[in-house]
Amino acid sequence: DQCWFRENLRAEDFANGESIPTGDGSAFNAAGSAGTPFVAEHTTASAAAVGLLYNYYAAADAQNICPTGWHVPLDEEFMEMEAFLGMPEGELELESSNRGNDELIGPKVRDDVSWDGTNTSGWSGLQGGFIYYSYSPSNVNRAYWWTIGDDANLDHAWYREQWSSAEGIARYQWPKSYA
Repeated sequence: DQCWFRENLRAEDFANGESIPTGDGSAFNAAGSAGTPFVAEHTTASAAAVGLLYNYYAAADAQNICPTGWHVPLDEEFMEMEAFLGMPEGELELESSNRGNDELIGPKVRDDVSWDGTNTSGWSGLQGGFIYYSYSPSNVNRAYWWTIGDDANLDHAWYREQWSSAEGIARYQWPKSYA
């Protein structure tokens, strides 16, 4: 009963029309230090295809980076999708890269043209890498998605990770300043 975007987000404005702050590496680091929203200027040629990179503060901001009626998924909502795709219940809350391996969850969400998946879910998770304090794209052959959830940890938040040889979907915590 869930409805997901078919591809990665490319919003440069919040749903209310206000621009999401962007800029160079020093602006990125300042936003991370201040705990304020930021969208990174993705410098790869494929940015238009794979979407933009947001820090957690932009993903979780009350102004909403998604179009009206949509939202960044809660950690629990991502788990619901993973369970639907066949991930065993006992693996859903693990912090691990080995979640769902036996069921080959990973290829079900990977775009089959770009990186060796079946995309049987219809949800085209595309790889775009991430950006951290150096402000240069890293791991551009991997996909990363924030999930919104328990903000008890002030510095870190849950995300999901996928890459072409992964049979599952990794779930870890990262600094909220990363994009």
